[in-house]
Amino acid sequence: MDITAPGLASVVRHLRERILPRYPEIKTLQIYRTQDTGALVLWLSVPWPVPIRLWDSLARIAREADLIAPVVGVQINELAVQSIEDIRLVDHHPWAGDISEKAVRNLAARHDLMSDLALLVRTILEVSKGGIYTGVNIRHGGRFPGKPELSVEEMIGQPVHAIAGWDAHHKILEVVNQAIDEDRVIHFAYTAQFRGEDFGRDFQAVCKPKPDKSGAWLAVARIQ
Repeated sequence: MDITAPGLASVVRHLRERILPRYPEIKTLQIYRTQDTGALVLWLSVPWPVPIRLWDSLARIAREADLIAPVVGVQINELAVQSIEDIRLVDHHPWAGDISEKAVRNLAARHDLMSDLALLVRTILEVSKGGIYTGVNIRHGGRFPGKPELSVEEMIGQPVHAIAGWDAHHKILEVVNQAIDEDRVIHFAYTAQFRGEDFGRDFQAVCKPKPDKSGAWLAVARIQ
């Protein structure tokens, strides 16, 4: 199971490359968003009972994660989340580290993230405030969804639910109007079910409102 938060795949990969080789007790490492606040939590899957060495190294692992992503806590298996602030209180080592190193790592992680997104994005959608497709652009050799495949002509002028199902319609409509009302870019995820398919596809997207406030553009990437 992969519970990695949308848009953080490159950050998680970077942390795995740094941490897992030094802590073989950790079976996997992921970052997820809490349902109530959307805050980031570092999640570690380890054998039970939790090895003593891992408890002793938890602060060091948390420090490394904090250099890369703004995590608010660490969770081991199904145990309660330990907040970063509580971990810092019992840590005897300097927390922040060299500020230049932190800045470099943050920049590198951000660059990796943006590169991944640029390659993953296959579709640019234009959606009205009412949830109607007004533009569709397939990029990087991507294919239209559905069986048989939908075409631009079939999608333009249709409501989102007629193409991608009601779950996608409600989520996209909510985000498009929020982005317009607040005049800001919103990152989000949604699930769509297309014609002729009996399963849902998961997507991550960036929603940018149009200057005339008539709708928004969505840069969409399939979550692998």
